[in-house]
Amino acid sequence: MPIRLSGKEIVKALSNDGWRIERVHGSHHIMRHADGRQTSVPVHGSRNLPAGGQEIPAPGRGFPGGRT
Repeated sequence: MPIRLSGKEIVKALSNDGWRIERVHGSHHIMRHADGRQTSVPVHGSRNLPAGGQEIPAPGRGFPGGRT
């Protein structure tokens, strides 16, 4: 069963893993990692994102179920 996370939780986890918010476009936070990877995270309050819509780039320590 997939882990359901809100956009806020994903932004927090990415920030803990070395990502930074580069800009905000509407309700989407555009985040960039120091190695050049970029992703967009929809943030709609505290609502969980739909299953299958959460492609988290290279999960690391900040992610539930991620590497340690």
